[in-house]
Amino acid sequence: MDRALEGHGIIASGPFFLGSWVSTPDTSPQVFNPRQAIRLLNETGWTQQTGDHRMRRNGQPFKVSFLVDRGDKMKERVALFIRQQRQEVGIEIRLDRLDTPEFLEKVRTGDFDIALIQYNVGQDPITASLFFHSKYINTLNLARYRNTRVDSLFEAGELIPDLAKRQPLYHAIYKTLTEEQPLAFLFFKRRFAAANRRIEGIENRFGFLLSQHIHKWYVASRPVTP
Repeated sequence: MDRALEGHGIIASGPFFLGSWVSTPDTSPQVFNPRQAIRLLNETGWTQQTGDHRMRRNGQPFKVSFLVDRGDKMKERVALFIRQQRQEVGIEIRLDRLDTPEFLEKVRTGDFDIALIQYNVGQDPITASLFFHSKYINTLNLARYRNTRVDSLFEAGELIPDLAKRQPLYHAIYKTLTEEQPLAFLFFKRRFAAANRRIEGIENRFGFLLSQHIHKWYVASRPVTP
């Protein structure tokens, strides 16, 4: 996180912003555990031969391609770190740096092994349904994720205006998605904004546009200390 994002990010445990009213504080982010990864690979028939670090099954090495936007330096750094981690457990990754139109077309059609994708879940968690509800499998649900219970929870949350009543629905969604991992949730990138010291009423809303609540801003009448 410090090297790839220069410290300007927060590790994610699920699809919603940490500390928001829909995230669950008792859910911990997934961490890279080489020993556990090797054990899980061994359980599915992948093994490393003496003198050969690469994972093989039936004589075939574990090779995958990794799509990333060409020219996006932050994503390229992240992809390099991910490749390095996978190499530690014997998985060979080929980075395919593609121009944005080709990248988007391959991701949209499912023509990839791994792809580094940036989502914006927005201020209201119902936006996340675009990425995880089964009715969006042919559009923005790029993982082709299908879970009827998650579908029902999203649909119920869209119909209930009371935040207190919606909260347990999204907590259940959050818990299910972190357990099933249709995507590998990596991080939330910090955004920066500057404002005059005399402007007050600005809300620090992680990940959202500050101007969404511009009606609460006002100019302080008291003198500003240099």
